[in-house]
Amino acid sequence: MAAKPIRLTQKQWLNIIIISIAFMILLFTLVGQILEKKLTHSTESEAPFKNIEKLQIDNWSAIQINSDCQQSKKLVSVNQCLVILEEWRTYSPMVITNEFDKGKTVLNLEVSIDSQKSSWQLKLHNQQLMLISQEQKLAFILTTEQRKSLFPDELLKNWLDNK
Repeated sequence: MAAKPIRLTQKQWLNIIIISIAFMILLFTLVGQILEKKLTHSTESEAPFKNIEKLQIDNWSAIQINSDCQQSKKLVSVNQCLVILEEWRTYSPMVITNEFDKGKTVLNLEVSIDSQKSSWQLKLHNQQLMLISQEQKLAFILTTEQRKSLFPDELLKNWLDNK
């Protein structure tokens, strides 16, 4: 004689559905917390220079005071200088790497953010330009567009000619 299949009542089915939904909510909450912890680290690098006060690249420096841009050497117009500082403030790295010690140093930079200075280097490694901070253990690979906006050709030519 074959075993008779167990038939669940409507109340039992509702209990199974409620328990399944509670388990799914718990699972989604835990996954969300794990992802949130991982994203906290990457959002710190989203705009690392958003509060930049002073930018010093090699022997040139720029400070924005209201709508004016004071430069140590007048290499670009005031508008171009303001654009460069704004590009640095809105710069968001696309590729972050952990190759801090590799490459040939092209330029040395000093950035003042919230009254704290940090040293950076522009390095060339495997035909890619990288913006590196040894002290913060950060290394950003620059795309061609990012390089052109952060280091305009007229300024880069001036710095590299002086080397």
